Amino acid sequence: MTHEMRVVRRWLTDLLTMFKSMNSTILSSLDPGMHSRDKVRTVIDLFDGHIDIEEREAEGERRKTLTVRRMYGKKYLDRELLLEREKLTQRK
Repeated sequence: MTHEMRVVRRWLTDLLTMFKSMNSTILSSLDPGMHSRDKVRTVIDLFDGHIDIEEREAEGERRKTLTVRRMYGKKYLDRELLLEREKLTQRK
């Protein structure tokens, strides 16, 4: 691990520890295409969960899917969910 990644990992670990002590839920957004696989793994492993949103071609259409890869201490669906704008509703 490079010095740069050690600094980032240490900084994130301290920040996440502070937020967890306040009983907060921490979400992050990371584009894995912008960084090496090792750097992405180093950052993702710090969080309690890992959720992917991907866009791909299926049946001639671009479709977005949501997949929960990991969520420590929580139950979750172990399958891909299709995200369709017209089927998503907003709760009041």
